[in-house]
Parts: sequence; C-alpha cells; structure tokens
Amino acid sequence: MKSSNKWLLGFGSALGILVVLAVVLVLTMPGNDEIDLLPESTPEGIVQRYVLAIQNQDYEEAYGYLSASAIADEGRYNSFEEWSRGYLNDYYKDAWRAIIGDAEYRNGKAFITVTVEFFKPEGLLRDPVTTWYYPFTLEREGDVWKITSPLDVKITY
Repeated sequence: MKSSNKWLLGFGSALGILVVLAVVLVLTMPGNDEIDLLPESTPEGIVQRYVLAIQNQDYEEAYGYLSASAIADEGRYNSFEEWSRGYLNDYYKDAWRAIIGDAEYRNGKAFITVTVEFFKPEGLLRDPVTTWYYPFTLEREGDVWKITSPLDVKITY
C-alpha cells in the first residue's frame, strides 16, 4: 500500500472516531431540558410553574395556580372546562421560551412581566424571533400566591 493511501486511511479513521465520540458526548451530556424551579412560595415560582404547566399541556395544573376570586370576578369562566376550552382547541404550536421577570410588590400584590420569545423562521429577511410580553398580577390567598391576571395566557403564536 502506498504511503499516501495509508495516510488517507489513518486520517479517515481518526475523523470517524472523532465523529462517533462527538455523537456519544452529545447524547450523554445532561441536556438543557432540566429547569431549576424557583421556590413555590414566591410569585416568580408560581408564574414559572404556571407557564411550564401550559407548555406541558397540563391545563388542570395551570388552572390550579389561578385565583378563585379573579375567576369569579371575571365572570366568563365558571369552570375548568370553560377556561381550558381555548387551549384544547389550539393545535398550532411553535418553539418558544419564557423568561420570568423579577417581581415588583405594591399594595400587597406582586407584578411580574413574562417575556415569551417565539421561534418561527419565515425567510431570509424576516426576524425569526417574535417577542410578546405578558404582565402577570398575583395576590396572596392564605399562604400561597395566586395569579389574578391574565387568566387566559395563550402562549402560542
């Protein structure tokens, strides 16, 4: 075998080993899917869990974070079924992420802005990221924070 063929065979083998090693490392490394949960005793933790429940399509859990008084005052949602109807009919889902802002406290309420970034590539000259802002208001019900508004956050684009 010529020396150039041996060199090419060695180089190809080394490259193949590197590719296999890279694939193994990617598959075995801990992913970014693991989210550090904020404390449930804070408004930020409640909003984070609410957003995660909606993302995971666990609407019963999300509904549990809503204030009962806000739902009754709103008058348009008399049950979980009425509230969840809009989510259950929403088939179009984009890739998105939510960024939970810091809570501001005023008059016994907590205010948090959640920034939701949707990824939707639509061509070379368009921005693939669309940003929406959701202002959340929370109040205490006993020892826990509950979301008073918005009651129906559609985190889809």
